[in-house]
Amino acid sequence: MARTKSEAFSKLESQYGQPTFGGHDSKLAPITDRALPDSLIGQLKHLPSSPGTAFASPGESCEQPTPEEMAQATGVTLPHQPWHVANIWWDFQNPIFCAR
Repeated sequence: MARTKSEAFSKLESQYGQPTFGGHDSKLAPITDRALPDSLIGQLKHLPSSPGTAFASPGESCEQPTPEEMAQATGVTLPHQPWHVANIWWDFQNPIFCAR
């Protein structure tokens, strides 16, 4: 069992490159500003949909309330701006890290 992030990702480095870990006050470079290769775009278009999701109907809006409106509706106080939040989910074929 991996005890650190570095241990957990070390087995993936040869296939995916060296990981970059963010943290408080760390400056991360952009992932890339290059266009995706056509072969990758084709692969992404053929990924299966996640259970419980569906494509939007023509004319259906993908708009959502502002973060401030959503926070107010749920009674959450947001920190002072600038702030950034990202949810990134990865599905791997096999578990790579198990915290116990």
